Amino acid sequence: MCLKTIYNLALLVLLSSATQAQPNVNLASQYGLEDESSFNQSNPPDEFVLVKGGSFKLGSDDEHSAADESPVKKITLASFYMSKNEITFTSFDEFCEDTERIKPDDAEWGRENRPVINVDWYDAIEYCNWRSQKDGLKSCYKVSKTNKDPENNCPYDHKKWKVECDWTASGYRLPTEAEWEYAARGGESTKNYPYAGFDQLDPISWYAENSNEMTHTVGRKDANELGLFDMSGNVWEWCWDWYGEESYKKNKGSNPKGMKSGKLRVMRGGACDNGSAAYMRVSNRGYLHPGVGYPCLGFRIVRISEDD
Repeated sequence: MCLKTIYNLALLVLLSSATQAQPNVNLASQYGLEDESSFNQSNPPDEFVLVKGGSFKLGSDDEHSAADESPVKKITLASFYMSKNEITFTSFDEFCEDTERIKPDDAEWGRENRPVINVDWYDAIEYCNWRSQKDGLKSCYKVSKTNKDPENNCPYDHKKWKVECDWTASGYRLPTEAEWEYAARGGESTKNYPYAGFDQLDPISWYAENSNEMTHTVGRKDANELGLFDMSGNVWEWCWDWYGEESYKKNKGSNPKGMKSGKLRVMRGGACDNGSAAYMRVSNRGYLHPGVGYPCLGFRIVRISEDD
């Protein structure tokens, strides 16, 4: 059994019992926000980077790659904006205060500008909708907490909320796995480094060898070719896609969005507690069931661009 499989299975065993119920909040009515039908596209905040669309080879078949990183296929993506940094405790705590949620634990590492941790996939989804509404944008996600998702086959997921994405909406969402890898590689500006921005880890990554196995303030390491920070290391990052070991075989040429159903959601980028450099490679794929979070898992967000 490969090292990555052992690591991910260990996470599933460790986290399968973790739960955290959250209230169902109607943000538009509770906080006097505009009706979503009136939301308009606007320029993103300064903390976002434009990732110009283009084509690239998704995956890897080199000596360090795992079986789930192939077959390598040429993928074409539309332009999008991505947050320069992982979402921080400062921003997520504001979300929790606005929606009267319990704030996630910081593992006694500190909050403020460290990446938020201990958030499950659904927390990230709800944050995206909250921030979209806060910025006057149309929410990407339609969330039903009463209807169980028939495409969710995870026996450990206590929520199984049905989440549908409007890919044309102007608001914030999680990146697809393909978008994440394209951005981590540097998009059209890529220098084809194995990690996000360099061929060595210490200048660009917090990982077990230099992090004291704890998270650090975002943006302290060097950025990649696009100006994105911490794409390798610090915390794993949730993506939209259902994970499938052979999902790359089913990818089509333009804007793939992953498997139709599954048990696990994709996470990318490696984290501060990973001792193996293999986890920090831009093509490496992680996975976890969507109903749990853990101390080295967070997320960053994207939104569409009309730049094409």
